[in-house]
Order: sequence, then structure tokens, then C-alpha cells
Amino acid sequence: MQQAFDNINDYGEELGTNQKLDIYDAFQEKVGVSHFTKLLNGNHPEEALDFFNKNRAIANAISDSTRTKLIQQAESFKQQAVADSNKKSGEQQQRMQSISDKKELSAGERFYVMTGNSSLLVEEGKVQIRRNEEEFKVELKRKDEEFKAKQQIEKDKPMITQKIINLNTETTNLLTDIDEVMIQMSDLGQSGVEDYRSADENGKAKILNEAKRLVEDNDYAFRSVGMTGGFLSMISGTDASQLENKMEDIKSNVVLIIKIDRNLSSRTRLTPLELNLTVSSMGALDISDPMTLYKSLKVLRETFARINQQQQELYKNTYGELPIEKPTSDNRPALYDNNGNKMKIYNVDNDGNVTVG
Repeated sequence: MQQAFDNINDYGEELGTNQKLDIYDAFQEKVGVSHFTKLLNGNHPEEALDFFNKNRAIANAISDSTRTKLIQQAESFKQQAVADSNKKSGEQQQRMQSISDKKELSAGERFYVMTGNSSLLVEEGKVQIRRNEEEFKVELKRKDEEFKAKQQIEKDKPMITQKIINLNTETTNLLTDIDEVMIQMSDLGQSGVEDYRSADENGKAKILNEAKRLVEDNDYAFRSVGMTGGFLSMISGTDASQLENKMEDIKSNVVLIIKIDRNLSSRTRLTPLELNLTVSSMGALDISDPMTLYKSLKVLRETFARINQQQQELYKNTYGELPIEKPTSDNRPALYDNNGNKMKIYNVDNDGNVTVG
């Protein structure tokens, strides 16, 4: 605009002052109307009005009627903009209410609220449907696998129950044999074993603890263990020969328990280290070396008592309560049939099968 004014001034000698002023006014009016109209068409009525306020010379160059008309258009644009904004806000609120109350909206929901365009919302719905179908398939598969697992558990329960009972029976017999050996090899001797068999649970514990104390103090029954015991073990009917036979029973029982345990949960199975320790302990069941014998018996007792307890806990977690109780007077557990009647165990064969009646 300044360049245009400079050009008009360059012709000052040819134009009169009034002519130059008229040209100035005409030019400013043309520029002002053009710029004002451009701002209105761009939907910027506030900027258009501000343009007149900041450029009073241009505004004054425009005729009153034209200026009034332009200002009225700008005001009308402002009112329409407010009405459009209110309408848009109301529509957004309605769309927001149509969506379930959420703290966070998805991209499609935000786009729908702001614009009313539901295309992205539809696509999200399709994705959600596919996701729901996949989740349903996964859940269906999980339930099917769970059902099959329960069926398998019910199918396996009688067999596993019998194996756990067999394990408990053989472990009870093993621990009893070990306790009796510890008592017999102590200074309590065979008479201590007989007292142990007829005592109640508290009495058994007291006798066993006393026997352990005597053995650890090297108070042995020398006719049963040590060099004398080793010699007497070759003579049938002696305490030493009975003790030697007991060693063979313990070894056989350990082998049977390991066999039963291997057919049960691998989570309680003997580790290679424990198996080596067990084999070593079995090889050290020599009555001529009482302290080594005692230590080996302790290892065997602790190991197989733990395995039996862990197997019962695993059984309980999977199948429920195990139908056994504490050992009866003959050192064998009592069982109950399906009607709640107590059964008596008559025999356990070499395969670990229990005969009951």
C-alpha cells in the first residue's frame, strides 16, 4: 500500500491535491473492503472487525453505507459462529451421552464425539467383535482342557489312591523297622523293642528318643552290634542274626518304596543326589559298625518320611483327603470302604499291592 502511495505522489505535479486525496481514499477503500471481505469469507469475523479498529484511516476511507454493511455482516458472522458452536457442542454432548460412561474413550469414540463420523467407531466395533470371538475360543479351549483334566483326575484317582496307600503302608513299615533297629542296637536291646511294640504313641516316642541318646553316647547292645554282633549274626536265633535279617527287610522295603514313588509325581521323586545318598546308606547297613549304621538309618528315615508326606500333600491338593489314618497297633494303617466301614490290611505283595478285607 505504501508503494501505491509513493507512486501517486510521484505524479504530484500532474495531479492536484484533491485528486491525489480522492485517489488515496479510493485505493484505501478498495484495499480495506477486499481484506475485510477476505477475513469474513475465511470465517474470521473477529479479525475483520479488529482490522477496522486497528486501521482507522482505511475504515474512514470506506463510505459509511459500505462500512456499516460490512460491520453488520461481521456481526452476523459472529452470531452464526456462536450458534454453530453451541449446536456443535450440544451434538457432541448428545453423542457423548450415547456412549457408555467411560473415563477413557477409544480413538473411534473420540472421533465420533467430535465430528459425528462413526466410521472409525464401526471399524473398532469389528475389531472388538473379532477380539471377543478369539477370547471366546481361548476360553472355550481352556474350559475344555479343564474339563478333560478333571475327567482324567477322576479316572486316575482310584489307581493313584491305591499307590499312595501302598506308599504310606510301606513307608510306615520301613520307619517302624528303622525305629526298632535303633532301639535294638542301643543298650535297651531286644527288650526295649518289645516294650516299644506294646506302648502307645507317647510311649513309643519316649523309648525311641532314649535309644537315640544311648546310641549317640556309644551305649550299644554289644551282642547285637559291633564286632561281637558281627560274629553272632552268623548264629541263627541270636539278637544279632535277627538284626541282620532286619537289615535285609529294610533294604527290600527301600527298593519297593522307590519303585512305587517313581510311578507317582515326579515333584517328590528322589533327586540324583538323594538317590546316591540312599544307595550309599543302604550299603552302610553293617551291624559291625554301629555309628555308621545309625547315621545311615537316620538318612533313610528322614528321606522316606519326607517323600511320603509330600506325596500325600500332592494327593490332597489334587484329589482331596486320603482314606488312611495313623498306624494301628499292628503298625499298618486302617482303611475305610465306600460305606465308611473300617477294613483291615492283610498283606502287601512285592508289587506294592495291598490286600484288604
